[in-house]
Amino acid sequence: GCDSLEKMELAKDNVNLLLEDDCLYSKDKTTLYLMLPYREKDTYSMPSTVTDIAEYAFWNCQNVKTISLSSHLEEIPDYAFDSNFDLAEIRILGELTHVGIYAFGGTLFALNMENYVDGCLYVGNVLVSVDNHAYSITVREGTVAIAGGTFQNSRIESLILPDSLVSIGFEAFRNCDSLTELHLPRGLVELDEGA
Repeated sequence: GCDSLEKMELAKDNVNLLLEDDCLYSKDKTTLYLMLPYREKDTYSMPSTVTDIAEYAFWNCQNVKTISLSSHLEEIPDYAFDSNFDLAEIRILGELTHVGIYAFGGTLFALNMENYVDGCLYVGNVLVSVDNHAYSITVREGTVAIAGGTFQNSRIESLILPDSLVSIGFEAFRNCDSLTELHLPRGLVELDEGA
């Protein structure tokens, strides 16, 4: 990223992009490409028109503490909020189906153990992280996806997955050396590479 970027201007006759509220969007505001790192407001409400966000879209945006996602957003890509340390709250208005690897890495949201329920951190109905000191995890019913890297390097020995689970993300169980047995639920349809 361009951490020292202090200003961005967009040509007035640009027919493809829109710069608004220190965010760069597609002209029709269906894709959010990035939030500029110098943005000073501590809250952000994603326009309801947004259906896609780019990888690293909120990279290193240090002032943002609360983000409300678009009700039409179904997927959060890899590294979307990574290194956005002050981000403490994510408000989900729609139904997520996929969260990429390290989407919330390096955020207060992911680091604050008070956000975890029974050793699990959820964003809507997606499991995005686990307490790496836990030995046994039961993923709550209604969870539809496990984000990439969720159990990576954990000490987990026992894991119970719900029947509602549909997908498991990229390298979700990488270096999960203590897990000796895993029963996949009947509704599971997608296993990303290295899951």
